[in-house]
Amino acid sequence: MNIRYVTREAMRVNLAVLGWLLMLVGGLLYFNKYETTPGSTRPSSDRWPTNGSVAFSPGKVNLVVFAHPRCPCTRASLAELKSLLKDCPGTVSTHILFWVPPNASSAWTTSALWKQAGAIADVHLVADKGGRQADCFGATTSGHLMIFAPDGTRIYSGGLTNGRGRLGNDSGLAAIRTLIIQQQSLPTETAVYGCPLFNSPSSSENGTALCQKPL
Repeated sequence: MNIRYVTREAMRVNLAVLGWLLMLVGGLLYFNKYETTPGSTRPSSDRWPTNGSVAFSPGKVNLVVFAHPRCPCTRASLAELKSLLKDCPGTVSTHILFWVPPNASSAWTTSALWKQAGAIADVHLVADKGGRQADCFGATTSGHLMIFAPDGTRIYSGGLTNGRGRLGNDSGLAAIRTLIIQQQSLPTETAVYGCPLFNSPSSSENGTALCQKPL
C-alpha cells in the first residue's frame, strides 16, 4: 500500500470534514443573529387612534396584534398570544390585524396563520387592506403587540417573543400578564421580532422574500 497516497486521501477527507463543519457553524451563527435581530419600529401614539376603524371596547383592556399572514416568524407570536389569553378570559378585547394587499384574494385570509389565529378563543380577526389600520397605530413589524388600558391609554408596545420564531418567553409573558391584570405600565417599549408588515418593492408577491425562515 502506498502510504503517501493514503496520507493524501486522509488529508482530503479531513479538509472536507473541516470545511463542512465551518459551513455548519457559520450557518448556525447566521441564523442565530437573524433570529435575535428585531424588526423595525416607529414612534406610535400614546392613546388609541381615533383615525382608524378598529372598534375600542370601553371598560376592558384592549390588545391589538399586527401580523403578516405569510410570516413564518409569527407562528410563535400567535402561540404565545394564545397562552397569554388563557389566563385573562373575559377581561380583554383582542384584535389581530392581518396585513393584506389592497386587492387581496381570498387566499390571503385562508393562510395557515389566519387559521391558527382563528383557533384562539375570543379574538377578532381583521383583514387590514394595505395596512391602513397598522399605519394608524404605527406598527411596522409582524408580531407587534399593543396594549391599551380601559381609558384608551397605551400601556405596552412590543413583542410577544424573545426572538424570531422563538417560543418560551416565560418571563416576558408573565410581565405582560401582570400588566394586563394590574394595568400598571412596565417597560412601555420592547423589541418586536418578525417580518416587515408592508411588502417592499423588492420582496416577492407573497411578502416572504425578506424572511429567512421556511413557511
